[in-house]
Amino acid sequence: MNTSEMSQIERTFYPGWLMVSQLRGGQEVRDGEGLYRRRAAWCRR
Repeated sequence: MNTSEMSQIERTFYPGWLMVSQLRGGQEVRDGEGLYRRRAAWCRR
């Protein structure tokens, strides 16, 4: 993910999304950027 296009909040929380997703689900996340975009869009609704 291009960090120049990310807000400060996104730069802070994006790295943690992958780790939390992998720990909670127990499976490898192959498309971390896609996962983050879907969850961020869901939160904006």
